[in-house]
Amino acid sequence: MEDKQSAASRTKLVHGTEYAPFDWKSTKWWEGREMGSPDDPYNKIPKLEPSDPSYNDFLEMAEKGFESMYKEFNLDEGWVDYGEVDGIRVHSKDIPNEPIRCFRGKGIIHATAEVIRLHLVQLDLRPYWDEMFIGGSFLMEITESVRLVYYKFSAPWPVTSRDFVVCAGEKLLEDGTYLSVVHSVEREEFPDIEGFVRGYLSYSGFVVKPIENDADGRPRCEVTYLAQVDPKGWIPTLVVNLVNKDQPMCINKLRNAILLTQVMMEDSFVKMFELPESEWKAPVLKKTLLKVVDYHNGKVDMLLDPISHVVTGTRKPSVDVWEDMERQGKEQVLTRAWQQVRPYCECVANRKMYELAAGYWKSKSSS
Repeated sequence: MEDKQSAASRTKLVHGTEYAPFDWKSTKWWEGREMGSPDDPYNKIPKLEPSDPSYNDFLEMAEKGFESMYKEFNLDEGWVDYGEVDGIRVHSKDIPNEPIRCFRGKGIIHATAEVIRLHLVQLDLRPYWDEMFIGGSFLMEITESVRLVYYKFSAPWPVTSRDFVVCAGEKLLEDGTYLSVVHSVEREEFPDIEGFVRGYLSYSGFVVKPIENDADGRPRCEVTYLAQVDPKGWIPTLVVNLVNKDQPMCINKLRNAILLTQVMMEDSFVKMFELPESEWKAPVLKKTLLKVVDYHNGKVDMLLDPISHVVTGTRKPSVDVWEDMERQGKEQVLTRAWQQVRPYCECVANRKMYELAAGYWKSKSSS
């Protein structure tokens, strides 16, 4: 029988004062996901009309990708095991009549499917786990879950940088498994760009499967990455396959980026709850939160972007976020932050943070 301390550590603070276990099987987050509705700012891109001859082709491409990804993510037949590195199991597979091999990686990330999905879909979060990524944009929306996207990647000298135009689809299955798949496309309005070689991605992406919470109550997911990347150009096939063998390790980089953001958010909440109302001033807030970044050897934007999104409504505000935090006041900022940064709160098991939050709102309700 587990002791009381272990049981207590597996609870989460919900709605300010009530404790409840994290439901790892819940899929409610999908309905309110960012980029999940026509009104979301991220969806303010050109729409492809259903009357366009390519409309159904893109939907079929995405659906074919979902089927292919789901079939291969847990299949053993045909895959060669390269062993495990840093918790990531790596495999490769020969594709009939194709020189470029497909590679697969599998590992555990302590985070909700919602948080992992944010890092996969949002272009402004990708540089934190993909150091080769130098930019991109959403080109066209087919549906709320299927888009045309442009990616740019750097390459070591003397190799020319690569770019890709892809049909990117995402889907949530009934059991909570999240699929994110991309496949290269060609359209006249997205021609080759000077300084880049247009590469080719064949049904690549991620399968994120929620599994039972860890012993300390943290949610976790089994993350599988599959990729068949042809960089084109003059690079020999042998070299391409050797380089692509390292692609699955992006799961480890993704895990580290998410963990760093989580611990910085956790520490920031503790510091803000502890900060007296009389010291809730822009200079103090700035100094306090930047110390959190320095302490964890993080990046300012990794912490500031989600805080700015909560306080100002945008990840890249034109106003000074510290001044806005002071103007809104401690109670309003913390209330909004706790509600809107909930996915990150659910990923951590810091009792001090939850106890401080409960004590703060209890004092507010009784005053």
